[in-house]
Amino acid sequence: LLLDDLQWLPEANGREPVVPPKVAGKKRTILVALQNPNDAAHGMDASAVSAFAREAVASIKARETKPVVIRPHPLWRDDVPADQWGADRVSDPSAEPLADVLADAAEVVTYNSTVGWDAIAAGVPVTAIGLASYGEYCGPLTPKRRADALARAAASQWTLSELRDGTAI
Repeated sequence: LLLDDLQWLPEANGREPVVPPKVAGKKRTILVALQNPNDAAHGMDASAVSAFAREAVASIKARETKPVVIRPHPLWRDDVPADQWGADRVSDPSAEPLADVLADAAEVVTYNSTVGWDAIAAGVPVTAIGLASYGEYCGPLTPKRRADALARAAASQWTLSELRDGTAI
């Protein structure tokens, strides 16, 4: 996804900043991306992840009229509660590509999921509640902030020798 998005960076193509086609048009939903319970990146068990989900959905619904979509981590093994954590719908990671969900999202809310990077790459603003590697890029995304975020992510993907020998391309 990141390499495909480089074509949209003004520095990469010599053009004025543009909005990628993935983010064009009216966004209809707020996506809450959940963590994998017991992941070392956050230390929350399934009940804490569920509590985060309910609190996030309630907070969003108090300020937004857009439908809230909740997406469990692909490795989520517990049953989705009957009330869907209060969300309007649940996105099943095994049946619905993340890119499709992001294409309709006006915002992504998460604790610190790597979905935040996917959202930034897709031009969708992110709110991260926990410490996230993309934290400085949360909030409104201008083309410049998005380009900076993608450049930072790309720079951390390969070693200098991989860049030199073409492995990164």
